[in-house]
Amino acid sequence: MSESRSNGHSVSRLSAHIVWSTKYWYHVLKGDIQMRCRSLLIQICDAEDVQILKGVIAYQKMKTILILTFIYSKMRSILDKFFMA
Repeated sequence: MSESRSNGHSVSRLSAHIVWSTKYWYHVLKGDIQMRCRSLLIQICDAEDVQILKGVIAYQKMKTILILTFIYSKMRSILDKFFMA
């Protein structure tokens, strides 16, 4: 429970369920593109010290569940790095 935050009366762990999808749900995330998206997401999360609990890259979407131990500006940084890569 090292990623848990606590105060005088509660204990919490912030996690986010993020889904990226292609425009019109086109089936383009396959083969090399799928592997590249996966490696980019892993690299960015490692660089930003974010733990991935679960992740799936389907043909038309990427679903991830992340453990967040940072503030909003860091999340914005992760999203910007992923979409600019």
